[in-house]
Amino acid sequence: MKKNFKKQLIACMFLFCFGTALLPVFYMDAVLLTAILAVVGLITLKFWHEKKDVQYFFVGFILGPVAEIVATNFGVWYYTNPTFLNIPLWLPVSWGFFMLLIRRITDLFGD
Repeated sequence: MKKNFKKQLIACMFLFCFGTALLPVFYMDAVLLTAILAVVGLITLKFWHEKKDVQYFFVGFILGPVAEIVATNFGVWYYTNPTFLNIPLWLPVSWGFFMLLIRRITDLFGD
């Protein structure tokens, strides 16, 4: 088991819950939610900075919204407050942030 496993897992789960709680509270103000998620993401990267963290963030930032754009354009689902291409402005930042957390949690359970 990794050093500080419990502490790191609690931190990841807190950030996951915090990020998830932001979505329903601020989704109607796309600019504010984008800014909050970006700040939380940057703070997270500042404290947990590894080369692959940045890569995972940007993979999520790009690929997640691409899949969402395809789904929303085919009517699979929709967003109540889309900003561009049927998705909200905050969605790429959200995908990047959550991709980073998923990678971190997965790495905790690996090895």
